[in-house]
Amino acid sequence: MNDITAVIVGIEKYDQPAWSVPGPCRSALEIADYLISVGTKPANIFLFANEKPGDGPSAIQPELTRLKALGVTSTMTRRD
Repeated sequence: MNDITAVIVGIEKYDQPAWSVPGPCRSALEIADYLISVGTKPANIFLFANEKPGDGPSAIQPELTRLKALGVTSTMTRRD
């Protein structure tokens, strides 16, 4: 599976309040981990996460940092 290029998007917060849901960012991280586990080059994985802000620090930032260290390109935003 080394010829795969993946663009993974996890959006939790939308402009339409009824559309906002918890979980897509975590799912996006899991998909990136799966792709790496089956042999996809981390440099071929592009992950974009829009995390719904909570009261504390980002719940997914440690995982994004770990994936970046492996070579995954990732961007995260937190929107109120």
